[in-house]
Amino acid sequence: MLEITCRGTPYEIGLQHGTEAKYLIKETVAFYTQFFQDWAKVSWEEATIAAQGLLPYLELHVPHLVEEMKGIADGCGLKFMDILALNARSEIAMGMLSDGCTTLAWKTDEFCIAGQNWDWELPQKYRLVLQHIVPKENAKPRISLATEAGLLCKSGINCSGVSVFLNAISQSDGNDRRTDCAYKSLPGSAFTHPINEASVARHYTET
Repeated sequence: MLEITCRGTPYEIGLQHGTEAKYLIKETVAFYTQFFQDWAKVSWEEATIAAQGLLPYLELHVPHLVEEMKGIADGCGLKFMDILALNARSEIAMGMLSDGCTTLAWKTDEFCIAGQNWDWELPQKYRLVLQHIVPKENAKPRISLATEAGLLCKSGINCSGVSVFLNAISQSDGNDRRTDCAYKSLPGSAFTHPINEASVARHYTET
């Protein structure tokens, strides 16, 4: 697994991610181009158009994540809308899933552990990135996370010991305010500003 450390502003963090995982990100785009077609009968162009519906809400509520995605795009040489579509993969192709990964946690007076299996497509196993984030703002916690190349986050833990895991959640409509799980998980640049009340992961990492 590729392991990288990214430091700085949200854009700088994204730029480092995009630069160091450039080839993996392009392979991830190729994977989801086929995945969208197979699962949702949606072309990549249609996927980027669908992802645009999320952008106004993201720019209003989590502009730092938009900046991080712009950095990823610049770093890997792809268009911003390609990276946005990657991070909207669940909205585009998986909103009606009724199954997902298994998560467990165990806590004693001395320690706590948490983990999750990942029921996903085998080809993406080789495009995973272990990312360590050191935000420029000292008030924001350091983060270690695992994700697919080009996506903001899958699962991870911050320096305060708060861990968050991502799972598929069924969605029966195309409400753009119910943004993709990737935006509600551990963002690469900071654990702040919940997208909405349902964004439990972001809420807990603010404390």
